[in-house]
Amino acid sequence: MTCPTHPLLSSAGACPICPARRAALSIAAIARRELRRRAALAELARRSFAAFAKQAWPVLHPGLRLYWGWHMQAICDHAQAVVEELLHARADESYEMAWNKLLVNVPPRSAKSVLVAVLLPAWLWLLDPTLKIRVVSGHEKLSLKHSGYLRDLLASAWFRDTFGVGWRVREDRDAAGLFQNTERG
Repeated sequence: MTCPTHPLLSSAGACPICPARRAALSIAAIARRELRRRAALAELARRSFAAFAKQAWPVLHPGLRLYWGWHMQAICDHAQAVVEELLHARADESYEMAWNKLLVNVPPRSAKSVLVAVLLPAWLWLLDPTLKIRVVSGHEKLSLKHSGYLRDLLASAWFRDTFGVGWRVREDRDAAGLFQNTERG
């Protein structure tokens, strides 16, 4: 790209004289680098439930810092293993799942409900929007609260822009405790 003011000096690229031209090229380079960084984060979140959870946390709880603990990593790793088994068995009918259940026992306020009842269903629909997911809780109010968080996350600009999903929550199937996406999941 040549500089219109100094074409002879800038034939090899950026003009060595015009700071505005150098700045414009730097801004373009920064924008390209940011796009590559966002694409890499999106791919990481698709491959790792823990990475997805860490990236989604500020969307659910803006301004609230996430203190990631070993128990959260363990929950994510084990939940991802169950999901991978499920998806493998779904793709190959002859595949026998090694395990298909996960019991999470950690103290209250350890983020288990947010991880399992909110973030895991969102990540599952990111991987396969045709999955039918049922989240059950011992308390209806808590179940409705988590359902609301999940719907807010699925409708968030972060989720839609980061992953470019082609489906949406169906307007005719969007009740507080029961909703469906346009892929029938």
